[in-house]
Amino acid sequence: MKRLAPLRSPASLLLCCALVLGALAAALALSPPAHAAGQIGKLSLGKTSGSTKDTPITPKVTGDAPCPAEQKDAVRLVVVNPATGAALSLGQSAAGDYSSGPVSADLPDSFSLEDRLASWAEPGQRDGTYPLQLRCVNLEDPTLPATYFGLAITVKGETWEVPQAQATSLALTASPGNHPVAGSEVKFTASVTPADARGKVTFSTTRGDATKELGQSVVSDGKAEVKTNALDQGDQRIVATFTPDDAGAHTPATGTIPTYTVDPSGSSTPPPSSPGPDPSSPAELEVVDADGNPLEPNPKLEPEQTVKITARGYAKDAEVKVTLAGSEAKFDGAKAGGDGVVKEYAFTVPKGIKDGDHTLALASGGEGGHRVEFPFTVGEEPGPGGPSGDPSGEPTGPGGGAGGGGDGGDTGGGGAGAGGGDGDVGGAGGSGDGAGGGGSMASTGAQVGALGLGALALVSAGAALVFHVRRKGLLAFGGGASRHG
Repeated sequence: MKRLAPLRSPASLLLCCALVLGALAAALALSPPAHAAGQIGKLSLGKTSGSTKDTPITPKVTGDAPCPAEQKDAVRLVVVNPATGAALSLGQSAAGDYSSGPVSADLPDSFSLEDRLASWAEPGQRDGTYPLQLRCVNLEDPTLPATYFGLAITVKGETWEVPQAQATSLALTASPGNHPVAGSEVKFTASVTPADARGKVTFSTTRGDATKELGQSVVSDGKAEVKTNALDQGDQRIVATFTPDDAGAHTPATGTIPTYTVDPSGSSTPPPSSPGPDPSSPAELEVVDADGNPLEPNPKLEPEQTVKITARGYAKDAEVKVTLAGSEAKFDGAKAGGDGVVKEYAFTVPKGIKDGDHTLALASGGEGGHRVEFPFTVGEEPGPGGPSGDPSGEPTGPGGGAGGGGDGGDTGGGGAGAGGGDGDVGGAGGSGDGAGGGGSMASTGAQVGALGLGALALVSAGAALVFHVRRKGLLAFGGGASRHG
């Protein structure tokens, strides 16, 4: 019996391994990435409420983007059990090509929402929020990971509805308050309520029919601001517009300064038509503590501390609304007297207020409304890392990442199950309205694998080279001398 020849060169073996691993790395790197599963857009039902007994739940469904090319044969509407991630079909479209967006499809009669919820809970225990997903389907391979358009609905009794966005308001202020000199820097601050509303604010100025954008700023802790020295001389209207990141969670909002006047360059005093305050007249704002002691401007207050505020300059008997920027706390309104003065309004600092700078506003509405602001500080000044303590200065969302990132949602596994749509469709690919992060490894796994194999190939090649050089006596370790000296 012949014996295999003994391995004469381990270096050759290592070099062969390096070549093989390098070829595999190259193949993985050049292979097309897999499509990432998860939410690819938002679902619209064409109506905002209905009965859980309707079949179908809605005649038409719409997604705001096309289906992936590998899952374009049909779309299937499913309801997801938020507790388990299981999904059941509510109807499937006719076969077609849904690779052009936005996706729109009719749903034939199928199962009612009531029938599906009955599989998960007894009557009287079905109220709650349920994710709906319009899944893109490959009819020949239904095991592909689910890609879908998402929407959450709320069920109560025998009715369902799409939750309405929370109303948002915006207060716009300027520093200096008015009559800056042309070319000087002005800071505009937008205070957005509620403070957890995420989005951006666009600032602009309008003179006649001409509008010029001053800048945009992301809302952080209920505030957004821009600084500019590009304001034109004369009267203008300043507008700040809040655009939410999630239109389903918060409404847009707008705040204005109806007339903001920029004085000519070189002027040092206000024009005669707008004289400065008379030093002999009472101050517009006076604040005293509980013992009647006057407070300095921008005082440091403590949570639950009560102060008394006197504000002047309102119209006779004006109704005055009191708000705290960046806070959802509710305060009793005030009323000016016949002399236009709000006298000794009692303001108590909210118990759970954050450390940092705050501004209380006393504003009357209507034409010619008047606004008086009371700035104060609570606790220590926030450090360079921002209110959240994050050195990056970015607020952290509920998920712990910078800014949170939408509503997110579970990105559970499981592709759409095979079958005609009357049974379980498989695990939920995600139960929130956010963009979701599930499936990102599908597009990066090949690159990671290529890097790993490439590194292993380099290690093997290096080992082979060292072995070969050592054997030939070209390299010695320790105190030994080379044979080729």
